[in-house]
Amino acid sequence: MIVSAHARSPDEMDSADICIVGAGAAGITLACELDGSGLKIIVLEAGGLTRAAAVPYTEARSAPHMPITPGLQSDTPDDLP
Repeated sequence: MIVSAHARSPDEMDSADICIVGAGAAGITLACELDGSGLKIIVLEAGGLTRAAAVPYTEARSAPHMPITPGLQSDTPDDLP
């Protein structure tokens, strides 16, 4: 279930056995591995939700949708200043 914190009142609280901060590669992998364990898991993500259909499946076409500041990543040592 996906719930936006913007849709909740400030006095609402949740409880969980495990809270994962960040739904990046590691966070979402951990959440998937723990799914079905019987534990209540909450994943916190500040980046918002992008529906899969809205993101093209090539790196070049997906880059504008990714929450990464352009220029702060490098694929080869030649790209470094």
